[in-house]
Amino acid sequence: HYTDLLSFKKGAARLISQNEIEINAGPLDKEVVWAENIILATGSRPRYLPELPIDEKIVMTSDGIENLDDFPESMVIVGAGVAGPVLAMFLQRLGIESIVCEARPAVDTQGAFLGIAPNGMNVLAELGLDRALRESSFAADGFRFVNARGEQVGTIDNRRDQQRFGARLMMVKRAELHR
Repeated sequence: HYTDLLSFKKGAARLISQNEIEINAGPLDKEVVWAENIILATGSRPRYLPELPIDEKIVMTSDGIENLDDFPESMVIVGAGVAGPVLAMFLQRLGIESIVCEARPAVDTQGAFLGIAPNGMNVLAELGLDRALRESSFAADGFRFVNARGEQVGTIDNRRDQQRFGARLMMVKRAELHR
């Protein structure tokens, strides 16, 4: 059973250290979770299509996967945005065949950049995908956040992680992930 490998937590979360996340699931339900590696995957929400009824048993969203007791031998993933191919790679690592389908005739070349953290680059290296990503991205030492007036409101310095994990923070335009 793959449920022994995965743990799903719901709630408002915040990083409290490099290896800890505090999850607030309600007024009296706070939990701190420790992990050697943390993947931040934000902004993804299932998209419901009228021609594809969701029953969360056979046809499911990414939200429904957490209810599986066991994974099937193969899965079809609808959507080749960022989440679809990432899910396909994850399933491949578990030995599950997957096919990614996309309705759009062409990949949208617009969109923001994604930052791949040094430990994420190491995961991509294990998958054999780091070289292709390095060819279409650029290295950065961190992030600088500014408000609408251009005033700096925060920073993330990634140089310690670069030293710890032996890889650089890489910035890649979303459209490059589809090439």
